[in-house]
Amino acid sequence: MVRLHAFRRTSTTSITPRRQDRTEVILHAWADMLVETQGGIDLGNQAPLAGTYAGADPNGLLWSGWPQGDERLGAAGALEVDAEVLGDNATLLIVPEVDGRLLPRQRVSLQPYSDRIAFRELSVAHDGVSGVFAAPEDGRPRPAVIWLHGSEGGSMEQATLRAGILAQRGLAVLALNYVAYSWSAGIEGVAPALANIPVELLGKARDWLVDRPEVLPTRVSLYGASKGAELALVAATRLPWVRSVVACVPSDVVWAGFGRPAAPGERLSSWSWQGQPLPFIAYDRYEDVFTGAASAREVHVRSRALASPEQQAAARIAVEQVRAPVLLIGAGKDQVWPSGEMAVALASSLGAITGNARAEIMLFPDASHDICGSGSAPKRADGEAARPMRWRAERRSAGR
Repeated sequence: MVRLHAFRRTSTTSITPRRQDRTEVILHAWADMLVETQGGIDLGNQAPLAGTYAGADPNGLLWSGWPQGDERLGAAGALEVDAEVLGDNATLLIVPEVDGRLLPRQRVSLQPYSDRIAFRELSVAHDGVSGVFAAPEDGRPRPAVIWLHGSEGGSMEQATLRAGILAQRGLAVLALNYVAYSWSAGIEGVAPALANIPVELLGKARDWLVDRPEVLPTRVSLYGASKGAELALVAATRLPWVRSVVACVPSDVVWAGFGRPAAPGERLSSWSWQGQPLPFIAYDRYEDVFTGAASAREVHVRSRALASPEQQAAARIAVEQVRAPVLLIGAGKDQVWPSGEMAVALASSLGAITGNARAEIMLFPDASHDICGSGSAPKRADGEAARPMRWRAERRSAGR
């Protein structure tokens, strides 16, 4: 028997009203495996005798790690590595152990896309929008996706990662920066606060895309996570060109904007349309999140409960007006906001539960808000693999 230890670096981001903090974490996964007679181990067909995951899973050592030193690692957690040994976040370090003796380490690259992806950085000054465009370098026209980040804000680093991951799947991708907070350096020309962001910005992104030879102009879709999912659904109710929508850990209502104080008499929504802020649900003491008095989920639930029925109705995203296919992905253990419940509410409005062929919902009861991950740094909510409950009519992809 051999014990396989797997270490990788990742980071967590926390946002306060005045700054954004990123903390580096080393994750440690392990599995006790029997060695086949040929001397190999097949993670795809062999279940570990013990470890941080159960069942045959070729990616088990990648997603199942706990923070280094966590007591849930048991005796295996006694082995630790330094961040300098790991290098960057795109490396998985495998350390085999036999009878307490460590064997030579192996490094596995977690690069989520190949060298055959072409990238281009976009700036507001030169292109009208900020972000990163990526597509397979063969130059053939293909379906396009506009990727929308969450409330953590945009950056060229994350835009490159997201665009590259989706481009690896054969899509042309524009990872759009729609907000870049002033307290985290910001991006020239991009809104410094998540407040009254014009939905029309997505139209500018689409206009840039359809002029590209790599893009099929009638097949531009939206893919948003968290706050980006909220924006994607709001946009799809108003922009007729949207071909399809993927909304991961979404909201079914518009929430208040944040990142700067409201001017006297100003209504600070997250989004605006035709120059007017969209109706929203105001936050009740969101500062409780930063003091530790309440989780972000608790603040969202409390704020919604305090809103009047009229306010809730006005803030609701009218997804029944969306004419494009919609895929909703919800997380049952979401501690940012109740995305599982809100995804079900959206699916009900779309008719996904009763058989609308344009809508599908995938609900992962054991997943956290980070279920969409980044592709190279998967996240977990607890010790169990996230397994979906699905109501579906007809499976549609973002490019169809």
